[in-house]
Amino acid sequence: MSDASGSFTNGLYTIDPIFVQVAEAGTLTVGAKLEGNTALWCIWDNFQLTYYGENAIIDIEPEIEVPEGWVSMISNGNLESDDVYSFYSKEAPITDYYPAAIVPGAGVNGSRGIVVKSAENPAQAWDTQFWIRMNEPLQEGTKLHVEFDYRSTQEARTTTQMHGEPSYYHHYIGIGDVYFVPEWQHYVADVEVTSAMAYANDGNGLLSIAFNLSEEWDAIEYYFDNFIVWAQMPDSIVDPYPAGMMGDVNSDNEVNITDVVMIIEDILDRNPQNYKAELADVNRDGWVDVSDVVMVIDAILGKVELARGSEMIDRSAYTAFQMDLTIPAGYVLESVSLTDIAKDSHSLAYNMLADGRCRVVVCSMNNEALPGAWDEVISLNLRGKGNAQVNIDRAVFVTIDGERHELMLNPTSIAEISNLKSQTSNLYDLQGRKIEKSVKGILIENGKKTIRK
Repeated sequence: MSDASGSFTNGLYTIDPIFVQVAEAGTLTVGAKLEGNTALWCIWDNFQLTYYGENAIIDIEPEIEVPEGWVSMISNGNLESDDVYSFYSKEAPITDYYPAAIVPGAGVNGSRGIVVKSAENPAQAWDTQFWIRMNEPLQEGTKLHVEFDYRSTQEARTTTQMHGEPSYYHHYIGIGDVYFVPEWQHYVADVEVTSAMAYANDGNGLLSIAFNLSEEWDAIEYYFDNFIVWAQMPDSIVDPYPAGMMGDVNSDNEVNITDVVMIIEDILDRNPQNYKAELADVNRDGWVDVSDVVMVIDAILGKVELARGSEMIDRSAYTAFQMDLTIPAGYVLESVSLTDIAKDSHSLAYNMLADGRCRVVVCSMNNEALPGAWDEVISLNLRGKGNAQVNIDRAVFVTIDGERHELMLNPTSIAEISNLKSQTSNLYDLQGRKIEKSVKGILIENGKKTIRK
């Protein structure tokens, strides 16, 4: 009995609503009949009977038809039944996840919706989370289409991740960041499942999409409705490659340094003109990033053919990276530059994104190894006062042989900056402690990371 009760609690064995019209002066009898093997136990629970009144028009939004070649991966996407098998949440300070709460009137136009509430002053972005759980694990190469309606009680940015079962982290790149506002919005994302999404951390396939709802310091209510999650399995994908030469993003029939520059412009969200984005993902991992830049450079140098399954030189040193930096309030980023040890071997480009983050790309046109750790290669010139920290997001490092590593760097790992004043030459270590000028190493001087030998 306890097992059955737990299954009901988790939303299993929930049936769709049954609508009945009773004739005038008629009666309604509800019952259940077990046919076949009558020796089986049959358990019923959580009955709900709703009277809509005379001449009521019941308008239940139908599920959208799944396109040919695709499979629906969730149940009750319109939330019109009590089935929550596909939806889970965790609200701080609780650390365990439970079936999400479907609340009447909380959806679009007063329909049913899911509500998740975050707590103020969170310790981590994942203190409060929401999951869309699929009905079977997805393997590498699966194409995933996700849609939903969403809003919140105030403006908020949330990040997404890929998990196995809810709370079993696989990969920090999910379906993109979601920007909530008080008005209802519609979100659409198309993702190809990478190896890291499916198998990282001993994973057995991608099973759920996680939303980190504690990115903001305030307590916020998040609302969701009208989910669509479709998958196209690898064996049903006929032609995943676009027409044209991979890497030839300007369609001039050759791959050269112009294509490298345009791909970097795309990574920095600068919207290059006459750009064929479908030809930029040369390593076919579903993302356009610095790993594609490395492969194009290797093609220009004659080290690799831009084709699926290409063999590259067997070296493991990092040659390039990209990352997004969140500049703390009260500080202004005046510039990002290469340090002396990297000036001769590498190039740097950066751009401020629409959401206020700074995206940085560092690569070598000869694919030389980085001369040091990332924080020894770039220097941030910040202007401001007070205690602060710079957060890192979306860090991608690429080896000389084109192997892509997506690192989840600790968001508090960059130097804490303590009461910097541009008119002084005070020195601080990476923990924000004031030190003597004779100390050598990686230091903070006037808000700028420098190396003293």
